Formats: sequence, C-alpha cells, structure tokens
Amino acid sequence: MRRKLYLWLFTVVAMAGICGWGITHHLFNTPSVQAQATYSNASLKGTYGFTLEGTNGTIPLVGCGSFTALGNGVASGIYSIRSANSIVYTRKFNGAYTVNADGSGVLTMNLLETGDDESATANFLFMIVEDKRALQALQTDPGRAVLASFQMQ
Repeated sequence: MRRKLYLWLFTVVAMAGICGWGITHHLFNTPSVQAQATYSNASLKGTYGFTLEGTNGTIPLVGCGSFTALGNGVASGIYSIRSANSIVYTRKFNGAYTVNADGSGVLTMNLLETGDDESATANFLFMIVEDKRALQALQTDPGRAVLASFQMQ
C-alpha cells in the first residue's frame, strides 16, 4: 500500500513538473518581445537647459543656455559662452531639427546677433536619451569641437 502511495505521489509530482511547474516553462516558453521606441519630431518637445564645452579652432570654450523645442521641428533659445581669452557673449537662436525613428537627429541653430568671429549657423548631431528627457549633441561645423548635454527642465 505504501509503495503504491509513493508511486502515485512521485507520478503526480513528476507530471506537475512536466506540465507546467518548471520544465515546460523553460522548454516551450517563448520570450516576450518588447517594441522598441519609435521617435519623431514630436518626441522632442519642451524646454531643456544645456551646457556645452569644446573648442573654437584652438580656443577652449564653455557655455550654458536654454533650448525650447516645439515638437514640430522648430526650436529657439538663448546661450552664453565664455572662451579661454575671457570673451563672454550671449546669443539668441532659432532653428530647426529633425528626429529620426531611432532617436538620433540633426539640429541647425540660426544664431541671431552674431559677432564677426562666428558663422551665422551652428549644426549639431544629437541623440535623445534618458527616456526622452535628455539629449547628447556634437557640433559638426568645421573648426569646432563642441559637445553639449541637454536636460529637460
């Protein structure tokens, strides 16, 4: 009698393991697939504070500012720069951006009230990061090596 009880108990435990308490879960369970985020111009909307650092030619510079993206490819803002030769200036800008489906993009800033030593535009490649709350950007204009970090305010 005991032997039949042990055999029955062993059979129940074995069947439970095979039918769903472990073995089948690992053998037949398909991993869930999560959709990757798709980005667009609407993904970049709001006001961001930013800092930047780099060089203009051989002159080191640092700066900070505010950037507002409207979610439709239109942007505006203001920034201040200090260079190693102690020149400090503040400029306003407006511009346009395009966001690719992978979160990368391009930004062109049209600089207003530019000085004689600046071009009229500044061009950046960027990547949206931190669940659309931040950007990392790299200036692409010849003679400039500038990195910028944007954080949603």
